[in-house]
Amino acid sequence: MSDAVQVRRRPAQARVEHGVEKRLSLMLDDVLGSDCGARLEVRAGCRNTTARPQRSADPGVRVNASMTRLSWPGVGRFVVRHGREIVVHPAPDASEQVLKLFLLGPVLAVVLHQRGCLVLHASAVALNGVAIGFLGGSGWGKSTLAAALNRRGHAFVSDDVLPLRFEQCTPVVLPAVRELRLWPKSLTALGEVGEALPRLRPEIDKRAVPPDGVRVRESLPLARLYVLAEASTRAVEALSPLEAVIELVRHTYTARLLRAHGAVTHLHQCGAVARVVPVRRLRMRRSLDELPALTEFVEQDTCHAS
Repeated sequence: MSDAVQVRRRPAQARVEHGVEKRLSLMLDDVLGSDCGARLEVRAGCRNTTARPQRSADPGVRVNASMTRLSWPGVGRFVVRHGREIVVHPAPDASEQVLKLFLLGPVLAVVLHQRGCLVLHASAVALNGVAIGFLGGSGWGKSTLAAALNRRGHAFVSDDVLPLRFEQCTPVVLPAVRELRLWPKSLTALGEVGEALPRLRPEIDKRAVPPDGVRVRESLPLARLYVLAEASTRAVEALSPLEAVIELVRHTYTARLLRAHGAVTHLHQCGAVARVVPVRRLRMRRSLDELPALTEFVEQDTCHAS
């Protein structure tokens, strides 16, 4: 293990099994080790068997300048401090698979936000040595489109969590979530069989899909962002800087947290990206039958990127 992620042991009766704790740390080490200099410590707290269950499936959130606490019923509580420490308090029956899903999603987004990144709810691939990102709500097809481009030979960068930081005034993308997350219908459209792939959670049929080809390990310049939108015909339209900022704010992964803390910095980050990165609305029919033509359409459009 590199020194990017450190594991501090706690008394045996208070912590998760050491094997699970170590594997969760290795997952984050794989994500953060090459690009983030600050060390990250992951340690496991108690399994709380006495806490009253939440009535809603929405996460409980508490946030201040240095700490964010996220909790989900049936999953557990995650405390993130200064972008350098995660304490995991699993729910009594939470599996390692479920802990991984939340750790490599919203918890990772909080870590990266605390480290100063702008974290978008987006997926990305690499075309001609630069990153192209797709923004959209759940179910809009950003993961499916990234997977289709990956199957056409373009390196996969990240799915769902897309962190950006600035290097000499240039926004760059950090590789984050190294697997695609797809529903069976999308897998069928890509010519794959999903039954052999692991489910993200036992109760849902969405699958974890390894990308094709050599995976991106280093940061890449961000060349273009597409905002997915439904339409009867395919089209691309450039957004004004103001429209682009609005879309970036809408599709920030930690937007709910930023309303409580860091809203001004967040707005400045979105404005800085909108000034230098073309943001375009990609209008399309929401049909998997359109996928082959849509991938070619995106390839052609990016070839003419200004």
